[in-house]
Amino acid sequence: MKLLALESSAKAASCAVFAGGELLASAWQAAGLTHSRTLLPMVEDMLKNSELSLADMDALAVAAGPGSFTGLRIGMAAVKGLAWASDKPCVPVSTLEAMAWPLAHMEDRLIVCAMDARRKQVYNALFLARGDHLERLSPDRAISLEELGDCVSGRETVETEAENRRIEEAISRFLWRLEEEKRNVFLLRYWYFMSIEDICGRTGFGESKVKSMLSRTRRKLRENLEQEGIAL
Repeated sequence: MKLLALESSAKAASCAVFAGGELLASAWQAAGLTHSRTLLPMVEDMLKNSELSLADMDALAVAAGPGSFTGLRIGMAAVKGLAWASDKPCVPVSTLEAMAWPLAHMEDRLIVCAMDARRKQVYNALFLARGDHLERLSPDRAISLEELGDCVSGRETVETEAENRRIEEAISRFLWRLEEEKRNVFLLRYWYFMSIEDICGRTGFGESKVKSMLSRTRRKLRENLEQEGIAL
């Protein structure tokens, strides 16, 4: 699949062609001219120099913001015109998410994307790198530098909360795969935090039976969580 992408959300304008996840061609310009003068000629030259054409593309993508209002309008209008003329689908892409994707391989790291929004503000979004994808932790937004500083200083809390949500979701998926009677006995959300005595009191079973069933259930839970990429 070949994808033609245009970016015009800031002072520089750029375009690129991707195929199978690999970059085939790209062009970039920050001459100070308006994007309405530079963007489409740059796309035309890039395709020509790569011996490609618009007809070779399977889809078009465009930066959808945040960013320069005028620049975004120019980019979107250009892509919509190209898509309409060539009968190709077009896809909007968050500018901040596109910035974060090259760092997705830095697993479990917090990615803080920021662009100057003027007036002592930045366009910002937070993502958690997951190796082969990104986990979005906040929407695209305009916030003050002070607010961004607070978010970054509290990054450990953000990462911990995201990881806790991931573990809880994995346990929930495993829980509902269990047979009903085992699910009702253990309510696996609690086994990691409860003592044998507490479980005996809640279930009415004897200690030896609880220990035996807990051993089997913990083993199955760990196996399922390992399949989800989580280690307890």
